[in-house]
Amino acid sequence: MSKPDLEEVFNKLLSAGQAFVFFRLPKKKTVHCHFQEDASLTLTDDLKIKGFLMSRFDSPLPAAYISNKNHLKFEYEPPSFEPKDQIASIHSKNKTSFVNMVNITKKAIASGRLKKLVVASKITLNQKVENLQFFSHLLTLYPNAMVYFWHHPKGETWIGASPEQLFSVQSSRLITMALAGTLPYNIHEVYD
Repeated sequence: MSKPDLEEVFNKLLSAGQAFVFFRLPKKKTVHCHFQEDASLTLTDDLKIKGFLMSRFDSPLPAAYISNKNHLKFEYEPPSFEPKDQIASIHSKNKTSFVNMVNITKKAIASGRLKKLVVASKITLNQKVENLQFFSHLLTLYPNAMVYFWHHPKGETWIGASPEQLFSVQSSRLITMALAGTLPYNIHEVYD
C-alpha cells in the first residue's frame, strides 16, 4: 500500500467538505492530519481530550474539537521557493501612514498617556491565496514553530505558526490579529 500524499489528502478533505487539521510540531518534519468523516461541529470543555482544539480569545470554551481518531502522518520536505512568491506587498502610501501612526504611539507612550498599544495595519490582497501553498510556505519559513491549518466547513479556516495565530479566514475574508510581546526579552539585546 502506498503512502498517502499530503496534497492529495488535503484537496480531497477540502472538496469533500470535511473538518480537518494539518499541523507540524516545532523542530519536527512530520506533518499530522486529524480529520472527521463529516462536517459536524464538535465542541468540548474538556482540555484533556485527545485531538486538536481550536478556540477564540473572546470565548475560549467550549472549544471546537477534531478527534485524533482519524490520523494520518506525512514526512514533509520543504520545497524551495523564491522570496518573489510573497503573498502581499506593502504599498508606500500604507507604509507611510503606518510609520506615522507608530511615531504618534511612541510619543503617547513616552508622555505616559499610554502604557502599551499594538499598532496594526490592514492589508488587502489583490490575489487569491492558495491554502496549501500558504501552509507549505509557513512550514518552510517557520521550522521552529508549531504550524497548523485548521478547517471546518461550518465555521472558519485558521492558519498559524505558533505562538500566535497568523490570520483567520471567515467567508472568504482574511482577518489578521496583531499580538505584542512575542519576542523573548533579553536585557542585553537591542530591539528596533
